[in-house]
Amino acid sequence: MTRQTTLFVFGIVFVGSTMSLGESVPSRMQHGEKSLALGSHTAWQAVENVKPGQRAQVIVSGDGSSYLGLYVYDRHGNCVAWDDEVNPRSTDDLVGQWSATVAGAYTVEVRNLSAVKNKVQYAVTTSPSEPRGEVPGKMPEGQVHPLKDAAPFVFRPTLEARGQLSFRKPFAGGGRASVTVIGDHHPPVRIDVEVYDDQGKRVARDSCIDFCAAVWYPPRDAEYTITIRNYGDVHNKCTVALR
Repeated sequence: MTRQTTLFVFGIVFVGSTMSLGESVPSRMQHGEKSLALGSHTAWQAVENVKPGQRAQVIVSGDGSSYLGLYVYDRHGNCVAWDDEVNPRSTDDLVGQWSATVAGAYTVEVRNLSAVKNKVQYAVTTSPSEPRGEVPGKMPEGQVHPLKDAAPFVFRPTLEARGQLSFRKPFAGGGRASVTVIGDHHPPVRIDVEVYDDQGKRVARDSCIDFCAAVWYPPRDAEYTITIRNYGDVHNKCTVALR
């Protein structure tokens, strides 16, 4: 399939990665910031790489002023990942994941869907591919805060140094769910996010420096427990988007 977008474009070339299955943090990441106005067009080339079959992920977080859409294309123009579900409570926090089928150039487009400027942060990471569904893990101990609201929303907690935050939230079945975490970059630190189902099985995780996102596909309506960990020696005022 092909999707037509014309704004805010960058390419990614994938050829190899040194990360092993035992490592927690992806070995390759690029990140930056762009100011995206309606009708603008910015392009740049990245040299981060991944072998065919490995997972790639792009995270985009805007300043909340407009709706955004995210699209990823392979070198043949096929759209291999996208995130353009527009809603009023999580308008510009986007995540796209895909597995590289061949080594080659992938193009990522972020489209501003409103008539105002949006200051956008982005990060591209690679990691070994993980199957959908259950992956090894253990439900964390400690206090879990219930969040009753099932709608998508964004909040900004403070993670204490070497601390963690756990909370439960209902998610609808039959579609895609995601938790995106953006650190405050002061300084950049490793952040982990893990998701557990109502049986205590871990269904999604991600770990990276200041940008991470966990994506899963709930088979039914249920509550999930989400844990976010700060491995830094200072507190981190992060942004968390739940969709």
